[in-house]
Amino acid sequence: MTLQEVGPLQFAPCCVCGKAADDLHHEPPKGSGGAPDWKGVLIPLCRQHHTERHTGQLSFKVDNGIVNGFISEIHIFERALRPDDMSPDPRYWTDEHLCHEWSDAESQALGNLIRQCEVAWQFWRRYGWADEWYERAAQMLTDSTGQFVHWRRVYERVRLYEQFNERWKDYELLGPTLALAVAESRNPEALEIAVAAKEKGLRVSDAVALVKGKEVSEWERCEACGGTGRVKKESEEQEITA
Repeated sequence: MTLQEVGPLQFAPCCVCGKAADDLHHEPPKGSGGAPDWKGVLIPLCRQHHTERHTGQLSFKVDNGIVNGFISEIHIFERALRPDDMSPDPRYWTDEHLCHEWSDAESQALGNLIRQCEVAWQFWRRYGWADEWYERAAQMLTDSTGQFVHWRRVYERVRLYEQFNERWKDYELLGPTLALAVAESRNPEALEIAVAAKEKGLRVSDAVALVKGKEVSEWERCEACGGTGRVKKESEEQEITA
């Protein structure tokens, strides 16, 4: 494979870490097969991983344009030598295309959730007058595998619809777990509490606890590593635990 086949070096990512490549590595190394008669592939690598390949810390196997990397014979990554976003095989997709696919799936997931919430809401409008109406609805609904859904899912979808209908951006901000805690809370300030906890950077479990009216320890940022942890006061000292 020639340099032209690999593409301009400045646009090629390192096959190990995905950062901009500094070198084109000859695989197998020229020293192994003899420079004049060398036959192999050129692999874009950053300077660090190029050095690690030549010092024996890394090794590669290339099959049909797919580079597999090893450290001490332990497989650590798989990446296409020549990314192709038009390929049906996701192994050949660029990082950018993978990110696009993720975002697209996220948007579809939210759309599907909203539709389920609307369906559950309509069931509530029809049968909400009856005790345990959600069990009756669950006995009529099936999931993608053809199995009947659990009544809890119907109940949750109704609560989410009540809280976030026409405000699904708030749902996206909070995430599924925290949003459900808000939806099931009877506290009119639950959403405000959750948003404040999210902006403060609290863990989801602690944010949920706050929404449920429970007390949680204060959090501070560790000066050494930048992480956050609960501050425990013992005597006159403060111990930060990750």
